[in-house]
Amino acid sequence: MMEQKVPFAFSFTAALTILMSQASAVFADEKPNPAVVEEALRKTQELLRDPSAREKIGKQTSEGREAMNQAESLGGSTENTEEIYDLAADIFADLVHQTNGDPDKIKELLKKAQKNPEDFAKHFSDSQKAKLKEISKHSPTM
Repeated sequence: MMEQKVPFAFSFTAALTILMSQASAVFADEKPNPAVVEEALRKTQELLRDPSAREKIGKQTSEGREAMNQAESLGGSTENTEEIYDLAADIFADLVHQTNGDPDKIKELLKKAQKNPEDFAKHFSDSQKAKLKEISKHSPTM
């Protein structure tokens, strides 16, 4: 029986939603005040882009460990894995701005993304789609 590979965009988007679900915990106790939202977004993006901070937070839950493992598997190299996290940070910013930082709306969008990652990816900007395509060229899953 021939092994069937899962399309990279699907795998990446599924991993991305898990990553961002973890990152959205930063927003859990915040009210949608613009200054607070921007600060929480900045902290979340820093978390996603800082390997040691990400590892510390990621190891705290089974979902976080799963997300880290999936990102590493999809990335195939440290450099490509960092690109995945960087893209996740960019996309998370879009979600925050789209929802005005409302944590419930962010969680709702992430739940929908986990159910239909291909539809979620359709909403990426052109530069995000290009970055995803570039990441996929270096992924061992392709």
